[in-house]
Amino acid sequence: MGQPSMDAAVTRIAAIAEYQDAFRGVFGHPPNAPDLVRAIASYERTQVSFDSPFDHFIAGDENAIDDSAKRGWELFNTRGRCNKCHALSEDKRDVTYFTDNDFHNIGIGVIRHNVVALARQAEQLIKSGDLTAIDRAAIQTDMSGRRSPISPPSRHRTCATCS
Repeated sequence: MGQPSMDAAVTRIAAIAEYQDAFRGVFGHPPNAPDLVRAIASYERTQVSFDSPFDHFIAGDENAIDDSAKRGWELFNTRGRCNKCHALSEDKRDVTYFTDNDFHNIGIGVIRHNVVALARQAEQLIKSGDLTAIDRAAIQTDMSGRRSPISPPSRHRTCATCS
């Protein structure tokens, strides 16, 4: 949503009368962070398209995508190393959702952060055993944008080969 924080996102959503009504109708109360996450997740689950040109290409139609897209697929599977996270294994691909359903620390925003402090924080989280906090600190392999027929797949902002 391009918001600096979850609180900012909730504030912005709560300022729109239509969303206030929708949240009250669905959740029984005004917008809040947990319900905003649920609402977005529910919406994303509706974005399913398996009839894209890429789907036809994977099914064997060599003419379904242009040469540029074929070069992108080659890059995805070679130098880009995208397939290291967005595939089940080297031998088994899941081109449905491009995920291995695992969590990967890909260094999001590492340039703007004190890495030593982040490493200490991660170590403390792991030692705490708080699985929810650990999960919040991880990045899940997800290509939910791939399911949308009207937008390109999401890309990791700091991955030089993906942006």
